[in-house]
Amino acid sequence: MRTLQAPSQGSDKVLDPTSGQTSGLKPIHIMHVIDKLSVSGSGVHGITKAFEWWTPRFDSDRFKFSICSLRAPEQAGKMLEEKGAKVFFLDK
Repeated sequence: MRTLQAPSQGSDKVLDPTSGQTSGLKPIHIMHVIDKLSVSGSGVHGITKAFEWWTPRFDSDRFKFSICSLRAPEQAGKMLEEKGAKVFFLDK
């Protein structure tokens, strides 16, 4: 069985890529930065549909998942938050 050294300094904790054991390690933060979640308020489609599918499939012990939209808040963001994603809107 192969193990990898944890990314923190001076840590003796290891990540086992075979079993996925991550005891004591901070989750990896994955943030998707996108222009917008929908086209003209059209609702759930395209990338939003992909986020809807991906979000519940991430192992929350290993990954922290968030989405950052450059636009104003949209209804699709509320739906994604209900699925477990943290959604940020920059309103640019």
